[in-house]
Amino acid sequence: MIFYFILNSKMDKVKEDLMFKTHNKRVKGVLAIATIVQGIFMCHCVQNTLRIKDESHVGFLMESFFLLPTWRHLEWAEWENAIHVQDISEPIGTLPSATADHVWEYNASKRLTNLHKGIAWMAIQGGLPVRAFMHARGLNQYKSCLKGSITDEASYHLFWECTYTLDLLKALSIKLAAWIPTSCIIPDSIMYGLFPGMHTLRDLQDYWRLLCCFKDVLLFSRNQLVIGKKETSTLTCRKMIQNLLRDYAALDRSDNNSDDGA
Repeated sequence: MIFYFILNSKMDKVKEDLMFKTHNKRVKGVLAIATIVQGIFMCHCVQNTLRIKDESHVGFLMESFFLLPTWRHLEWAEWENAIHVQDISEPIGTLPSATADHVWEYNASKRLTNLHKGIAWMAIQGGLPVRAFMHARGLNQYKSCLKGSITDEASYHLFWECTYTLDLLKALSIKLAAWIPTSCIIPDSIMYGLFPGMHTLRDLQDYWRLLCCFKDVLLFSRNQLVIGKKETSTLTCRKMIQNLLRDYAALDRSDNNSDDGA
């Protein structure tokens, strides 16, 4: 993007250094066409990534953007092949590639807040800062669950196996049943957003939102226990989930109003 700011500017010295290359050791003046084209293309990628809402197109543009550093090592004839490399989704354990694509689409949903997208992504990739993660990097002496279990405190354990999680699910079962079918609360749905049975797209998105709120509250409760040495009551967890869902409802109304105004 720097070329758009420097071109036709008064920064003559910077302009010469960036917009021209040395013809030989004594003469300047040969225009660096390749550098200019790369800079304009970079601007185009960034602008369209910010403007276009189609995820597949944005992914293609950003992929091309990140290929730019390698282009200086390619000949002109190879550029067309370089920019048409297809997106490849990150594999998820033993899940089929088509299922992994579906999971990543769910996690990138515009109906999720950035915080919940981050929690979901880190949970799948095993990157949440829980004991097993910290211990593997020499940042924590222990890796077992905070609740006294000998099982390592990893994402799957925190969101499904932990006795605190199971007790919370049991205590909230009646309230949760009003929002999501009990049969849909399984490990694959909590970790990946994969729900059994036939449901509408809107219902699936609402279920995934609810479980993201549940994971958010679980992570908050866990951090409160670590940092503040305080237990979070079931009532408090339920109120927090309700508040998060209320925020989502307000976000939906705001989006609907903006669409109507447009």
